[in-house]
Amino acid sequence: MISVPETIKAFCKSAQAKYMKGNLGVLKELEKAPCCEMPDVSTLDAKECIALDIRATIKSYARCKDNAIRIFQEYIGFLKSNYGCNIDIDFPPIPVSISLERQMYILKLLQDRPEMSVEDVSELLLISERTVEADFAKLKGLDDDPLQVMGQRLVVEFDRTNGEIKFPSTVHPLFLTNNLTQIISLLEGLKVQEVKPGFENYARNSAKTMWAQLSDYARNRIIEICCPLLSLDAAWYKELDLEVSQIVDKDLFLSERQCSRIEGAGCVLDCLKNQKSCVVEYLSEDEKVDLYQVSKVTDYNTGSVWVDVDGRIIELELDKILRSAYSIEELL
Repeated sequence: MISVPETIKAFCKSAQAKYMKGNLGVLKELEKAPCCEMPDVSTLDAKECIALDIRATIKSYARCKDNAIRIFQEYIGFLKSNYGCNIDIDFPPIPVSISLERQMYILKLLQDRPEMSVEDVSELLLISERTVEADFAKLKGLDDDPLQVMGQRLVVEFDRTNGEIKFPSTVHPLFLTNNLTQIISLLEGLKVQEVKPGFENYARNSAKTMWAQLSDYARNRIIEICCPLLSLDAAWYKELDLEVSQIVDKDLFLSERQCSRIEGAGCVLDCLKNQKSCVVEYLSEDEKVDLYQVSKVTDYNTGSVWVDVDGRIIELELDKILRSAYSIEELL
């Protein structure tokens, strides 16, 4: 029979703890917890209490939580190997002390599970609810130091209603690959996509976002060296460079609605993916302009979409859509 304080003392003297000197103060916090009053770590009640107290200690720990988590993971392994004491603890799935990584994880988490509350996120990551609220504020650009990627502000739009998080669009922050050939491959793919009806604005904005994140050296190298060597369209890259030079930070990292436009089939793919209604001006076979109130975009195939208009499914060719919008007022 051995108590928690005795196991902590033994762990601090072990070979596992030697390289952690100076970081073991978090164990002193655990020694203040209720589990230390239990005489035997091997009982079921003691194991459950240790698990709860370790999580509570990490959550309240004011210094580097990742160090605390690492120490407790070693301590749990020490209990198992030396005393046959198996303690099941759900540690955070990511390094929580790295602010950007934590905020990007929270963003992805809430997109997948919008029913999660501030308290749920706090319990999952073992951070305070105040920290979660601060991360929400930073993601929405509401604090004095908003998120930036390569000098550009990254602001995420979402609403909180009845405890649930709602996003107008899925956010995929674009972090560049690590060599110019990969970047050129992506840009060349976007160049192909931007001539396809419905994809034009999405592809162009993605290309501008990527180009804006490149250094001046990388841009010049692509235009002056790579374009001639790889037989690329230098004029396209120069036009892209000119557009990016005129961009302010709010024009990058756009939501899906911001990427949409009135000209052509600008919002149709967004409406298909998110089951939104829209209004479409369409050039019919007899060269007349028809106005369709679309309750739902039901399907897409290369060059065409199928839409529900008053209960009828109609095929519309994308290149014959003159204008599209989320409401009739936007077309007026």
